Amino acid sequence: MMESSGQPTNDRSWSWILGLVLILLGGLFLWNELIIPMGEMIWAVAMAGIGVTFLAVFATGKERWWALIPAYVFGAVSALIVLTTVPFLDNWIAIYVMAAIALPFYYVYLHNRENWWALIPAYVMTAVAGLIFLEDVLSFGRIDLAGPYVMFAIALPFFVVFLRNPKNWWALIPAGIMAIIGTGLLVSEFTYLLPAALIVAGIYLLVRYGLGMGNGAAEPTGSIPASGPEADHAPEPVGEHPGNGPEADHV
Repeated sequence: MMESSGQPTNDRSWSWILGLVLILLGGLFLWNELIIPMGEMIWAVAMAGIGVTFLAVFATGKERWWALIPAYVFGAVSALIVLTTVPFLDNWIAIYVMAAIALPFYYVYLHNRENWWALIPAYVMTAVAGLIFLEDVLSFGRIDLAGPYVMFAIALPFFVVFLRNPKNWWALIPAGIMAIIGTGLLVSEFTYLLPAALIVAGIYLLVRYGLGMGNGAAEPTGSIPASGPEADHAPEPVGEHPGNGPEADHV
C-alpha cells in the first residue's frame, strides 16, 4: 500500500515506536526525580530503552539493518553502566569493553565468510581481552605470563594460515619464531620445572632399569620340564653325565 507521496506506508510505521519510547523515558526521569531516585541505574535503563527503540525500527523492515548498529551500541553501554555499579566486577570492565568491540566483527564474518577481514580486529580485541583477564583476574604471584601469552597470541594466526592452506609454508617461520620465544619465556618463569623434569626422568629410568633387571633373571639350567616325556625322568645332575670313554659303557 502506497501513500500519496509515493512512499511505502511502513516507511513511517516506526515513528510511533519512537514517540512511545520518548514518553516512557520522560516518565522514567520524572520517577527518578520525584519518587524514587535510581542513581546511575537510570542511565542504564535509558540506554537500554534507546537500544530497544532501534531494535523495533529494524523489526519493521529488514532493509533497516542500519538500526542494529545504534541498538548494539546503546545496549552495550547500558550493560557497561551496570558493570560499573557492581564493586567486585571492576576487573571485568576492560575485558567486557574489548569483547563488546570484538563481537560485531565476529558477526560480520559469520554472516558472510567472504568478510574474512573482520577476523583481524575481532582477534586483536579478543587477544587484548585475554591479556587483561590474565593480568587483572588471574593471579600467579611473582610469575608473569603476559610475555608468553603475547608471543603465543601472535603465533596462533600464522599457524592457522598454514593449517588452512599448507602451501603457505612461509607462515611457519614467524609462527615458529614467536612460539619458540613464548616457550622460552614460559620456561624462564617456571624455573623449577626444568630441574623437576630432570629428576622425574631420572627416577623413571632407574625404576625401569631396576624392574628390567628383576624380570630378566636367567633361569637355572637344570630346570624340571613341566610336561612331556622328559617329565617322567628325573633331571641329571649337571657335570655328572658320562661323556665318551670307558665311563660311557657303564651306565
